Amino acid sequence: MNLRYKLIPKKEGIDFKEETIFFWSFILQDTGAGYLFRYGRNTFNANKCIYDGSRTDGSPVSNDGFDVSKEDALVMARLFRGYAYVKRAQREEWEKKPEKEKVMLQSLLGKQAVPPVKEFLQKVEDLAEFCEQSEGFNIW
Repeated sequence: MNLRYKLIPKKEGIDFKEETIFFWSFILQDTGAGYLFRYGRNTFNANKCIYDGSRTDGSPVSNDGFDVSKEDALVMARLFRGYAYVKRAQREEWEKKPEKEKVMLQSLLGKQAVPPVKEFLQKVEDLAEFCEQSEGFNIW
């Protein structure tokens, strides 16, 4: 089983991105970008794409050459940038909270209470930049 995704840009001169299976599927779900491709956690099977027969090139989470158009890549970039912006603000707010409040929030909400670390958010922004420059890409 391949645990990495290669995002191969359509534009010459742009390096491909390689992401782990965990990062790629999470970021598609958490940012809403997966809904562009009928993939999301709000289905009966969270790892399933819902197809209407209009796509025959596979799945955005199956390493099978799935095609992301230039337009969809630009939409993804905006979603990724918005996600990073909101999560960065949440991280700043989280860091100001007293430890007692953090513990209480984690006990109520679990690990989702803790916003992503700065390094993760930078990785999301790097992915947004890739999407903007790629002119579309294929997922392998």
